[in-house]
Amino acid sequence: MKQYGGKWDMIGLSHSPMMSAWNGGKSWEEMNELAEENIRRLITDWKCPVMIAEMGTFNDDPLSATVMDDFVRRVEKMDSCAGIFYWEPEVYGGWCPQEYIPLGWGSYDMGAFTRDGKPSNVLPILLNSGK
Repeated sequence: MKQYGGKWDMIGLSHSPMMSAWNGGKSWEEMNELAEENIRRLITDWKCPVMIAEMGTFNDDPLSATVMDDFVRRVEKMDSCAGIFYWEPEVYGGWCPQEYIPLGWGSYDMGAFTRDGKPSNVLPILLNSGK
């Protein structure tokens, strides 16, 4: 892209540290560490900020707060990490986008609210983060 004159001012990444089925069975600790390494490398190699454009943890998993807190602490130390967007924080209780139904996909359970619609344990971490 750069070779052909492409321009950009930000790199956006996804991070789903608790999705062991998607990440070769790595632990969330390994995934957070790898994400931190990748962010640092991208900032250095491409000389532009990185944004975590989508992140999620399981809304009813007590470990979610630990996972999110660990990751937020890692990225808060990086001046060129522009921040974290939590992917679909509003979902709860088996909610599913209408377009999932004909595809046979299940509900999304990585919102920032529990199945009964109460704020999950990740919400305070996000609200108190500097990112």
